Amino acid sequence: DEPLSVLTPEDSWFHFLLDGKLRQRDLLASRSLIIDPYSTKWFNTDPLSEYSGVVYFNENGTLDDPSDDIWGNLNKSDGLNSEIVNDMAIDNRGELFIATTAGINVIPNPSEFGSRINNPISVIREQNATAIVVDPLNRKWIGTGNGLFLMSSDLTNLIANYTVKNSPLPSDIITSLAFDESSGKIYIGTGFGIASLTTPAVKPKAEFEEIFVYPNPFFINSGTNSNVTIDGLVKDTEIKILSITGKLIRTIITPGGRI
Repeated sequence: DEPLSVLTPEDSWFHFLLDGKLRQRDLLASRSLIIDPYSTKWFNTDPLSEYSGVVYFNENGTLDDPSDDIWGNLNKSDGLNSEIVNDMAIDNRGELFIATTAGINVIPNPSEFGSRINNPISVIREQNATAIVVDPLNRKWIGTGNGLFLMSSDLTNLIANYTVKNSPLPSDIITSLAFDESSGKIYIGTGFGIASLTTPAVKPKAEFEEIFVYPNPFFINSGTNSNVTIDGLVKDTEIKILSITGKLIRTIITPGGRI
């Protein structure tokens, strides 16, 4: 009956009752808990409970003083597509993405607990979104019962859809996702095992160290190695390609990391 607990770096435990209203029966289906940039905790609850959907909680930085705690509940009446929530993710802009059995909802400003809940128009709008992760390029990887979808940052554009028919995925039913920002690998959990996919989305460097450009040498129109990779970029790097005489051929604006 203490639905949320925290262990501090000093090995002290604190337990939060949330006004004593949220009970074990409300958390039977809880499988996702995340913390946003404002230190608010978001977790899903049992869809059949009184507090179905998503619960938010913020202790306002005072673990031992419950008098200033803030908590509440969001459900279909607030704009959620479904009160069966499978996963949640905070993107690189601080927006909260909620994966439900009826698509994705977005809370653009989680710091305002009464702010609107958006329902973006996308190819997965009515699908059962089972898992979601955000890569360093702020793209959304969404698991469904119909494979893995890679969407643009605002979900308006479909970049790729991986299924058993066009990839080595062991199953179209995705159960979990994890992204390794240092390597650019996404790990895909299914009922028939785990698959991984290497992507160019790696976390930008904090400062310039070494830049790797490969293959080197790179031969244009050689029939092989048609792509050149630049690795080790800081955030928002601008790349200029010059001719041997110094003439500007092309400028590329990048998010950093690896392109």
